[in-house]
Amino acid sequence: MARERLIAARTARDRAVEAALELQEMAFDAQIEGTEEQKNAFLAPAPKVPKIDVEIAESQGKTVGLEDLPPPDTDKDKPRHG
Repeated sequence: MARERLIAARTARDRAVEAALELQEMAFDAQIEGTEEQKNAFLAPAPKVPKIDVEIAESQGKTVGLEDLPPPDTDKDKPRHG
């Protein structure tokens, strides 16, 4: 009788541990607690620029996408606000 109770207690403990592990997995939210890569996976991709809009912008001398960086400032001795 005591042996059966011990086995039942171990089984109940094992089930409780499994349930706790499952709850812990369900409680993890990758959007909040994940790595940067996991968080970024939930972002919507940027819409593509239609080809006609790209052609129009390029015909007007504009770039589409990443803009060119401004040239480096050669006058480092110049005051910034003067």
